[in-house]
Amino acid sequence: MHFHLLYIPSYIPQKQEGIHEYYENMLKQIEYADIHNWKGVWTSEHHSHDYGGMIPSNVLMGTAISQRTKNIRIGTGISVLPLNSPIHLAEQFAMLDHLSKGRVDVGIGRGFLRKENEALEVPVESSMKYFLESYEVMTKAWQSDYFSYNGDIWNYKKAKVLPKTYQSPHPPIWVAASRCRDTYKFAGNNGHNLMLNLYTRTDEEIREGIGWYYAALQEKNHDINSIKIGATQHLFVANTEHDAKKIPQEAFLNYLDAVNCALKSSYGDNPDSPLSAKKTMQRVSKIDYENLYKNKVTFGSPNRVLERIKNLQKLGITDLFFMPQFGNLDWDQSQSSVDLFTKEVMANI
Repeated sequence: MHFHLLYIPSYIPQKQEGIHEYYENMLKQIEYADIHNWKGVWTSEHHSHDYGGMIPSNVLMGTAISQRTKNIRIGTGISVLPLNSPIHLAEQFAMLDHLSKGRVDVGIGRGFLRKENEALEVPVESSMKYFLESYEVMTKAWQSDYFSYNGDIWNYKKAKVLPKTYQSPHPPIWVAASRCRDTYKFAGNNGHNLMLNLYTRTDEEIREGIGWYYAALQEKNHDINSIKIGATQHLFVANTEHDAKKIPQEAFLNYLDAVNCALKSSYGDNPDSPLSAKKTMQRVSKIDYENLYKNKVTFGSPNRVLERIKNLQKLGITDLFFMPQFGNLDWDQSQSSVDLFTKEVMANI
């Protein structure tokens, strides 16, 4: 099992420090993880909302991370392909790969917030087509001196992207999947790693999705033993169960409010929302904190957290992407949790 940090800032201006201080606190925590053998750090791209919108460019954030760390891998969890020029992304990832001396992991996905698509004038109904074409352009750009591409959305003639990536043939690719079977099949058919969000899904749904993924891997004769399945989890570790449950409660509920607000601003009460957004909104709104603490997050004493990790391993999870800071959680509390996890949990895995 490998452990990573993941940041999706649900930034609440009236309840938190200035954004420049927020970035600095994040970077300090990442520096700590770098010297304490955490595997990776990931940031997520969002736009136009307090939920995640303070990292509109995770490649730019990754560049800052690359200059303040030496060992930790730097991932995007995720870059939203439909919202970006694939040529620009290919160039930027390649540049970051060199600046970090080959520490980049490229996490990609379709996105799910209509408001983001509307702000950047990308039709959400066409997100899969944008995703697939952008993926093809990016990978061609990394592996070819010159390439041409003729698609419904992107067209290039004898294009050249510099630099080429530090890693060969390109950085590892991770694909974010939720409920769409085609996404699991895409990840498996191409032999890419898988990223899952667990807290709005049942164990049965998770197993079903992983089953689709394995079937697609086998269909194309990829080595199942070489792939990785990552899952996002909110993290809070304290010395006692009481503190582990009580201290992050307000901050986590604030985080869920930010998620709900982002979904509602995009879809309102539309029962026909694409990408299962309506279903996700309903699930998030029904999560009560008691159930969440028991089953959906990694909160607890070190011993309880160890048991949670063992249960996730049984689902086939190989990598955990922990969100150590969420809502308006105080950075000192967040760092105390990360420190306790590092010393009392990682040391005993």
